[in-house]
Amino acid sequence: MTISDDGYVLHTRPFQDNKSIAIVFTKQQGLQRIVFQTSKNSKKQPSFKHFLQPFQLLWLTWKGSGELKTGKTVELSDLRYSLLGKLLYCGLYLNELLIRLLPAEEASPQLFCNYQKTLAVLQEDPLQIEMYLRQFEFNLLAELGYAVSFEYDTDGNEITTKANYVFLSDQGFCLAKKQAYLERPEANLFSGSDLLTLASLPWLNTEAQSVSHQLDIQQVWTKPLKGITKRIARMALAPHLGSKPLMSRALFFKQR
Repeated sequence: MTISDDGYVLHTRPFQDNKSIAIVFTKQQGLQRIVFQTSKNSKKQPSFKHFLQPFQLLWLTWKGSGELKTGKTVELSDLRYSLLGKLLYCGLYLNELLIRLLPAEEASPQLFCNYQKTLAVLQEDPLQIEMYLRQFEFNLLAELGYAVSFEYDTDGNEITTKANYVFLSDQGFCLAKKQAYLERPEANLFSGSDLLTLASLPWLNTEAQSVSHQLDIQQVWTKPLKGITKRIARMALAPHLGSKPLMSRALFFKQR
C-alpha cells in the first residue's frame, strides 16, 4: 500500500551503498522510518539527498508494511524554518525528544501542529526560547499520557499557596510532609505559590483546567520561575528518556 503525508525529517543516517534511512515525523502516520535513494545510480532512481533536510515541510510518499518503509517521492513545500546557532540546537533537541519518546506509527496530528508552531516561534521570537521549549516539553508529555498538573496534588486536592510540594515523576506533586517525600529526601521541593503561578499560564496548563485568574506572562515569567519550570520538565522527562544522554544537549553545551 502506498501512503502520502506531510512530514518533517528528524534524522538521517547512511544505509547500504546509495541510500539513507530517514526518521520522519508525519502528520497522520506518526513516526516513520523510510529508506530513500540518496545517490543517483540511474535515470529511473532519482536522488532525494538534498530534500531530506530538517525543519523543511515535505510531502512524502512511501510504501511497505514493515519497520522500514520504501520511499517513493519527496516534494518540497514553501515552508522551511531557518534555525541558526543556538536556535539550531533547540530544533535538534525537539527532534531528539520526538525520536526518543514517540511510539512508532501512531498518529499525533495535534503534536505535529505543536512541533510546527514551535519551529515557527523559535524563528520569529528567539528571545522567548525557554518559554517555547517548556511548552513543547509539557505538550509532549501530555500527548504521551503523562500530563503534569500544576493545580492538583496526587490525592486530587487543590494545590494551596500555604504548602510545599515534592514532584514525583511517576505521580505528580504531593505534599512534602507525606511519606513519599520521606522516602525520597533528594527530591526537589516546590512552593504551592509557584505551582499555582505556573497553572495560571495558559500555554503551560496542558490540561486546560479552569483557572480563576490569568496573569500577564511577561510579569510572571521571571528568571527564578524559568529555572523552576526547567527543573520540573527535566524531572518529568527523565524516566522516559532513560540514562542515555541527549546528543543535542551535549552539542549545545559544547558550542557555548
